[in-house]
Amino acid sequence: MNWATEPLYVANDKITVRTITKNDIEDIVEAIHDPKGWSGRMWGIDTPEKIRDMLQKQIEGQVKGECHPMVYFVDGKVAGITRYHSLFPGRKALEIGGTCIAPNWRRSFVNTEVKNILLTYAFEKLRTVRVELRVDCLNYVSQMNVLRLGATFEGIIRHWQVRKNGDLPDGMLYSITNKDWPTVKERLIALQNRQKPKTPFLPWEIEHGDLQLKVSRLTDANDLLELTKRNKKSLIESFPQSACMESSEQAYSYIAERTHWAASGTAFYYGVRHKKNNQLIGQFHIKHINWKSLSAELGYFIDAGYRRQGIASQLIELAIEELFAKRNFRRITLRAITNNDPSIKLAEKLGFRREGILRAEFTTGTGEFVDTVLFSKLKSD
Repeated sequence: MNWATEPLYVANDKITVRTITKNDIEDIVEAIHDPKGWSGRMWGIDTPEKIRDMLQKQIEGQVKGECHPMVYFVDGKVAGITRYHSLFPGRKALEIGGTCIAPNWRRSFVNTEVKNILLTYAFEKLRTVRVELRVDCLNYVSQMNVLRLGATFEGIIRHWQVRKNGDLPDGMLYSITNKDWPTVKERLIALQNRQKPKTPFLPWEIEHGDLQLKVSRLTDANDLLELTKRNKKSLIESFPQSACMESSEQAYSYIAERTHWAASGTAFYYGVRHKKNNQLIGQFHIKHINWKSLSAELGYFIDAGYRRQGIASQLIELAIEELFAKRNFRRITLRAITNNDPSIKLAEKLGFRREGILRAEFTTGTGEFVDTVLFSKLKSD
């Protein structure tokens, strides 16, 4: 028998996960049939017949040692399916994929519970050394779910599958190794207990006075889109990528890309909300983070209706405290376009030193190459 295909049955007070049998097929079809869901829209598994065929092939694949399909239950009813696959004897690595959650259990505790069970079983029972997870490049919800688990993004797999319409999308490759598992397990337990998991990098949420900063989430997409539309004219010069945002899909892509950066610790793009009305009033960036040299660059954008209220000053002071006092960084930089007098004056007011002019260093949304002023502040200043 293949090392990872022995019958599986794990149950706790919330959920039961076990190997699929032929007797489960009709219950699974009834639970997960969703032509408008991802499997139906993108992969063409949009009829009961196609679901039955998929499940039958997975059961046959288990007999051959190619995969291990599983079904999970909540209160005795099917809540979804998943599987171990890419099973190779002697490799001691596997992939978790083919996950399909029943519509009424999406955005609930189910996905976290199932992933915890499967990862625990893989690392502690099967003694796996590596678990992979692969996600379509446009499936932003699943990408965020995988990052939320604590998996590491490894890169893009070009043309990894064929969609229903014949497109060849890229895939996003993530992994968890046996060395990562203790930290990931601790994170999963925190998530199950509705606690904020620890982060080895910067916090994903910060509160400061009347301001609340959070690394942007997919649920912020429409607010972000409205913010950029309100300020399109000024964004074209300083934040051209934001200024080009015209649709929710573009906002999802923008947020997903930056969430990957935060998960890797290279950049944190915070949405800034005012506590009084919960309105998204700007963005604040701690980017180009170098954890070896302990340096980072700051950037910010404030909604036109909230400028000249000291908000930018509060944000920079917050970053100075977080990076210098709490993280022992040694250097913070700021850049401003040479005609941006308010940003230049603010940098000087907060004790940043002008280092010089970077010629034709920045490209605006109109394609113009402009000079920027570079400022820096050292912890020793």
